Amino acid sequence: MEFAERFIAGSSGHPRIDIESACLQFRKVLELIAYAAISPHKTKYEAWRRQAEKPRDYRKDFNGKKILQSLAELNPYSYPRPLLPPIDRDGTKHFEAFRGEYLTKKRYGKAYDRCGSILHADNPWGHDKQYTNLAKAFPTYIGWTRNLIKLHSVLIEHEGGVATWIIEAGNLTTRARGHIGIGAAGISVGPDYYD
Repeated sequence: MEFAERFIAGSSGHPRIDIESACLQFRKVLELIAYAAISPHKTKYEAWRRQAEKPRDYRKDFNGKKILQSLAELNPYSYPRPLLPPIDRDGTKHFEAFRGEYLTKKRYGKAYDRCGSILHADNPWGHDKQYTNLAKAFPTYIGWTRNLIKLHSVLIEHEGGVATWIIEAGNLTTRARGHIGIGAAGISVGPDYYD
């Protein structure tokens, strides 16, 4: 994301090259979010993909939007859920849901498609790609994405119950950190998980 920000700020001196380069870097960020969502569900996802028509090999999946749609069938809570920094309660860390603006699943799909449209050569008979409008919207996309991954959780349903992965994202100079919380069998997640 930092490189996408550098390009959108005009680092090459060529506005069109800057927005295309920013879109390339940002689209890679979106794809990494999808790949990271596969990680805790890899075994289930691999088995599920083997039953698909083509390609049957999950390692050939590259479309982040489609990966997230597929994962939602295996676990509707596989998309990251942004959190606020922890509050210490009697020696236990408690994480509240983030209530600000972030890259929701719906926004993810729109940003993924919008950046994808820029990554192809212009069809001279096609429509205007509206580079200027995308350049204006880009800081919002970046902000939403930072809010999503800065501190987030992913639920993993398994035979023994529910596990929660809490991830603190890193950047160019710091490593990501993770925590695992385990819930007892029979715990259910309410429909307001993402609200």
